[in-house]
Amino acid sequence: AGIAQAKGKKNMKVIYSGGDDLLAIGSILDVTRFVEEVRDMFSDPENGLDKDATGSCGIIIAPEKAPLQQVISYGRKAEALAKGYENAATGAVKDAFTLHFLRGSGQQRIVTLPFSTRMPNQAPAWFNLPDKKLISWILGLADVWQELGLSPNFIYHFEDVFKHVAMEWHFKQSKNKTAQSENEGYMPFQNGTEIEMIRSELYRLIGNATAKSDPETKGKIREFADQLSSLYFIHQGDFLSYTQLLEMIRYFSKLAPAEEVLENVQTSYV
Repeated sequence: AGIAQAKGKKNMKVIYSGGDDLLAIGSILDVTRFVEEVRDMFSDPENGLDKDATGSCGIIIAPEKAPLQQVISYGRKAEALAKGYENAATGAVKDAFTLHFLRGSGQQRIVTLPFSTRMPNQAPAWFNLPDKKLISWILGLADVWQELGLSPNFIYHFEDVFKHVAMEWHFKQSKNKTAQSENEGYMPFQNGTEIEMIRSELYRLIGNATAKSDPETKGKIREFADQLSSLYFIHQGDFLSYTQLLEMIRYFSKLAPAEEVLENVQTSYV
């Protein structure tokens, strides 16, 4: 009954549902919202498994003509990544979802995030990640992205500013086993100073990427930059995966709420 309720009139189809396993396919926005609703049901003490139950999920966004078996295989791998989610800054483990975006060109974008936010240890004063559901919040960021009318070049300029620093760090790590041991688990742009650099550049580049300059828009830009910077604390990965997350938010910003089924979305829960 819970699955049927979550599905409602959404433009999607549940292929399989049994125990704590679930496979569904349908329009991108409907399936992502469905995933969030099902996750909430998992920990519902009355209708779910248990109030402390967690969920691990792979969401695959693929071209309509992609072979379903291939999409399902990617979904299982994405689910495994979600099960391995750990965040030293917040102490969160598992209870996450992996977004895997397959482009028609063959390029792939992958990022893992928790289902809900948690305040990180020693968070900066500007940390602005509301205690809410991540999927809904990301879709909300996509709406702001669209509202600000951000140029797609924003991401490329942002990546260009920092990619050389990230590449140099990874190169030194690959050549220096001592450094690998001393910095195990550390990724560039994760201490306070580096995050502040990212925040500063986000604010500057977002301002440059929108044609609006009135005081209200400037306030939205500041808040938007703070929220995107806060996302860096909780996503699992490095600078590259973070830029991929920005690309996914931009992609969601281009989707209309009543979008037709243009692409396959596959979800797998365990």
